[in-house]
Amino acid sequence: MYYTNINIVGNNNQVSLNGCSGILSLTLRGDYCKVIIGKDSTMEDCYMVCMGQKNSITIGNDCMFSGKVEIWNSDTHLITDMEGNSINPSKPISIGNHVWLGKGVKILKGVTIGHNSVIGMGSIVTKHIMDNSIAAGNPAKTIKNNVKWEKGFIKI
Repeated sequence: MYYTNINIVGNNNQVSLNGCSGILSLTLRGDYCKVIIGKDSTMEDCYMVCMGQKNSITIGNDCMFSGKVEIWNSDTHLITDMEGNSINPSKPISIGNHVWLGKGVKILKGVTIGHNSVIGMGSIVTKHIMDNSIAAGNPAKTIKNNVKWEKGFIKI
């Protein structure tokens, strides 16, 4: 990793960067939270926020994130109903193996993105994306299933 900034506030938190590379800015705030980034994953420029209690962001192996990607598993500020009960809990994010996030993609709390998927440029992901899918838009919707992709530049 290079040009990396990691801020951790709280107790018993964990950050695991398993042979990944790129530019990362990470804010981890809470207790028993963890961020795990898999082997051979690359990030052109990624900002992650992991907050809460026992919350997590898990990224698989061989992922490719373009620039200005944001991953938020928390709204960062509490919202309550009129009786003071929280209505916006933080929720884990899970990104599978070999996932490509296009430039400017934003992943919001509670989302799972399946293996071998592609998220189109500028998309905001608010719901689960199945394996081998292409999703795009705001909010992101699956536009194609049963796909695969390769690293490297297009040759056709």
